[in-house]
Amino acid sequence: MGAPTDPTDPTDPAAPAAPTDPAARLRVLAGAEPVPAGDLLSLLPATGPLWVARLDGAAMADVAGVFAQFRQRLRLPDWFGGNWDALDDCLRDLAWLPADACLIVVAGAERVLAARPRERGILFEVLARAAGSRAPAVGVPVTVVLLCAPDHAGRLRAEIAGPPGAD
Repeated sequence: MGAPTDPTDPTDPAAPAAPTDPAARLRVLAGAEPVPAGDLLSLLPATGPLWVARLDGAAMADVAGVFAQFRQRLRLPDWFGGNWDALDDCLRDLAWLPADACLIVVAGAERVLAARPRERGILFEVLARAAGSRAPAVGVPVTVVLLCAPDHAGRLRAEIAGPPGAD
């Protein structure tokens, strides 16, 4: 029998590796779904400071609300321009953030831009790109968790996946 493993020790070969698949770093979790401990650990850095920003989906009904939530909750730098390109730039290069990893949690994600499907799609693309930016040269790795009511989880997952053949 081998030595016990420590899932938080990055030198332990049995420890869960941080996911490199962007889909694993952009997740939808329904309110009633349990999160396995290994999955929870995979959202966190092995060591170092973690920046957690919890955004309120109810305050993100329009584009201005989306930018305001990101500006306030993530404490975006003063040079954030309040547009999609600026948000994309800020989230894909978090070198300005005093942390080794960033976890963005959007509570009530089903309410985000619910009446604005085009803008909602743009936001999900920006979040997917941010979650896919894992190269150390890019900066701080980002994980995004979209929390929603159980009856919205399937639709949100389908929206994030995009239309069939979109890749």
